[in-house]
Amino acid sequence: MYALSLWQPWASLVAHGFKGVETRPWAPPARLVGERIAICATKTEPREGRRAYEAIARHWLDTVGEPEWDELPRACVLATVVLGAPWPSVEAPYRIGAREWAFGNYEVGRWGWPLGDLRPVGELPVRGRQRLWHLPDAVAAELHCAVGASDGSCAG
Repeated sequence: MYALSLWQPWASLVAHGFKGVETRPWAPPARLVGERIAICATKTEPREGRRAYEAIARHWLDTVGEPEWDELPRACVLATVVLGAPWPSVEAPYRIGAREWAFGNYEVGRWGWPLGDLRPVGELPVRGRQRLWHLPDAVAAELHCAVGASDGSCAG
C-alpha cells in the first residue's frame, strides 16, 4: 500500500473528514487513481503548521475533540482514503468550497488530489517518507484488516 505524509494539522483534518482534497505541486501517478492509500502524520512540526492550526484548523478540530497543537498525533498512519482523479489547481474555484480552499494551496501549477472513502484507523505508528512511498508490509497488513478487508485474510 502506498502512503502520503502530511504535516499537521492537515493530516488530522483529512483523518476527521474536514479536508477532502490534498494539494501538491505534482500529479499522482495515474496507476494510483482509484487505489486506497494511507494518510500519515509526519513527525516534523513546521512553523506553517502551527500558524495554520491557530488560524483556521483549530475550530474544526476542536469540534471532534482533537488535542492542542503539541498533542496532535505525529509519526503515524491516521486514515486511509481512495485517491480520486487529480485536477489542475486552476479548476479549484469550480470544484471546492471555502473551507476546502482554506485548507489547501491552490497556486497556479499545483494539483488537487481528491481523497474519497475516508476510513480513520486511529494512530498506527510508522516512520514516514517524502512524496508517495510504500508502507512496510506489516503496517500495510494491519491497515488492510483495519479498513475491513473482505477477502478472508483477517479472519481469526
